[in-house]
Amino acid sequence: MPIGMPALGFNRLLFLFFGLLAFHVGKGQQIKGVVKSKTDGFLAGASVILYEADSTSMVGFDVTRDGGRWAIEVKKPKGKVLQVSFLGYEPTTVVLDEFLLQEDSLIIELKGYAVPLREVTVEAKRLSIVVSGE
Repeated sequence: MPIGMPALGFNRLLFLFFGLLAFHVGKGQQIKGVVKSKTDGFLAGASVILYEADSTSMVGFDVTRDGGRWAIEVKKPKGKVLQVSFLGYEPTTVVLDEFLLQEDSLIIELKGYAVPLREVTVEAKRLSIVVSGE
């Protein structure tokens, strides 16, 4: 123990040092990007899910914000699968390889799709409304 430092203060300093060291070692790489469409520009509210390579275990998740921005923190991103979906667009799957991980920001473009409807029937019940003069 250093001279002049109380035992309690030294223990706190040591605890803080190892706590910060554990936080730094456990920190992974941040994958980030934007989601957009050709016709509508950037998409806010799209789901961005990161899976293990076997596509059964979810590793991370985010929802795009203004400007279609998203970010996910992960320890070892190489080989993981990124799935992006948004209502009215075809879901897109991207395998993260060394080439993609070198990019500062991934740009994912979704393709819109329309489901043709053959027939739509709208039915309504008549409501009886009674007005009293009271």
